Amino acid sequence: MSLTGELLLFLVLWVVEACLFHFAFDLTWVVSILLALITDVITYWLISNLLKDGNFDLPDFD
Repeated sequence: MSLTGELLLFLVLWVVEACLFHFAFDLTWVVSILLALITDVITYWLISNLLKDGNFDLPDFD
């Protein structure tokens, strides 16, 4: 995915999460936006580390 596509996806998810936090937990918009930003940054960091390692194999439980 290109950098523009990743940024667009990040912004869309950020707005959707901010709305969910605001309406589901009755938080102020500022807190909702900050909480959504924190969760998106953590999620992006985790996914990028998974993609960098390329380790998607499930462990064998034999």
